[in-house]
Amino acid sequence: MNSVIYVGMDVHKETVFIVGYKNGEQVPSIVVQKKNRESELRKYFKKLQERVSFCAAMKQGPSGYSTYRMLEGMGIACLVAAPGLIPKKPSERIKTDKRDADMLARNLRSGQFDRGSHSHQSR
Repeated sequence: MNSVIYVGMDVHKETVFIVGYKNGEQVPSIVVQKKNRESELRKYFKKLQERVSFCAAMKQGPSGYSTYRMLEGMGIACLVAAPGLIPKKPSERIKTDKRDADMLARNLRSGQFDRGSHSHQSR
């Protein structure tokens, strides 16, 4: 298990959009949408854990805390970022689930969240 993937998640009541990057990748190696059901997410992340090391980031919001607690219980580092503190370019004003998850994954990989922009982190 020598690969590390940085995973960004846009979590909503019914769905979770997941995007993941390896170091140096310009194109994500993971782009998937799952139902926000613990059994489905647990199965997906368990399979991912068997193949690679990864850490995750998601935006703070009411739909994400059960996902955060599940990941934490699985031993997966998960950062919960306050939406107003996530770095954005002016050209990124149009919001989509994929774009939000992608931006979280890229910021996690680049270390942008190491500057005090997170509210919770599991190790």
